[in-house]
Amino acid sequence: MSFVAACPNDRETLLAAVSTTMTRRVRQRRSRMLFAVASVAIFFPLIGLTSAAIWLSAFLLMQVTEIVAFPQGQIRDRRTAQVAFALFLANKLMFSLIAIPLAVSGGHLGVAIGMVVLAGALIHAVAASGSSRLMAGAAAGPPLIVLASLIGILLVSGGDHRSTLMLASSPSCCAWPPSGPGGGCPKTCAP
Repeated sequence: MSFVAACPNDRETLLAAVSTTMTRRVRQRRSRMLFAVASVAIFFPLIGLTSAAIWLSAFLLMQVTEIVAFPQGQIRDRRTAQVAFALFLANKLMFSLIAIPLAVSGGHLGVAIGMVVLAGALIHAVAASGSSRLMAGAAAGPPLIVLASLIGILLVSGGDHRSTLMLASSPSCCAWPPSGPGGGCPKTCAP
């Protein structure tokens, strides 16, 4: 499935895009929190109990903030949409940040696991976007930023040039599914 097919709405307002996405997020609250707890339960041996507890606390605090600020996910005006959009981006960044301690503490295995976590975040970006290209593109930004930081972590931790080159070229391959014989990200898919 291409990005265009998954997210057909390309000419919508910020208010409409954020409203649809925040309404969808209401149904996902419990699963996001359970997924965070499960992630910490799985990854704490690699990142340490302190790092895991700090990340989990920060992530759950963001979830509680979203619940308090938008109990039903309803967005009625542009100003509220801007606040919800900022919270949405911060939430995506917070989830993605678990990849950094994984990469730093886990060596090459941690980098690989961090990439898998970020790939999951990118898939969730499209799935939770409410068919909005704007929100899918915005949700993909934080995981891609963290993915770019993994390149530096891999180099510092002694990664060879081939594995670093593979990681450096991965954003164009994993962020947007290839379309057509040439692959890559066609201009029509860009949010």
